[in-house]
Amino acid sequence: KVPLIVSQPGVIKQRQIKNELVEMFDLYPTLLELAGIIPPMTKHGMDATSLAETLTAGKSTKRKYIVSENWSQASVITDQHKLGIWLDPTAYAKARDFRSFGDMLFDSKKDPDEIHNVIDSPEYAKVQKQLREYFDDFTSNVPATGKNEIIKRAQTKT
Repeated sequence: KVPLIVSQPGVIKQRQIKNELVEMFDLYPTLLELAGIIPPMTKHGMDATSLAETLTAGKSTKRKYIVSENWSQASVITDQHKLGIWLDPTAYAKARDFRSFGDMLFDSKKDPDEIHNVIDSPEYAKVQKQLREYFDDFTSNVPATGKNEIIKRAQTKT
């Protein structure tokens, strides 16, 4: 969890605490809307959600999950669980990361510091299955054009 502090006197009520599933790319449409700026048209559209109504009117995003991804790992995060999945983009990255530790699953309510990996616990099998389905849904709907191009370039150099 990463805190976000937003202030707009007269528009956003002070000292609110929200526990919503949000993503970094939601900040762009949020700031545009709060500033009264219409988002520009783009070739592929904008797959982000403005949080303006969450900040000004307390409207929930009602997201079931979010996905956070970097070059070697993806995380599927719900309000209670976090599944860490090791990815395999290139041989170069594989030689320099911690994939040997395997995937991770944490119960954020019972273990907020993410110390106890419950990935092999039978009681979390359904949770793990659901989070992997969320990840599959995410990867099938989000183009990875830039990432795929970089991986392709790296593979041709080795």
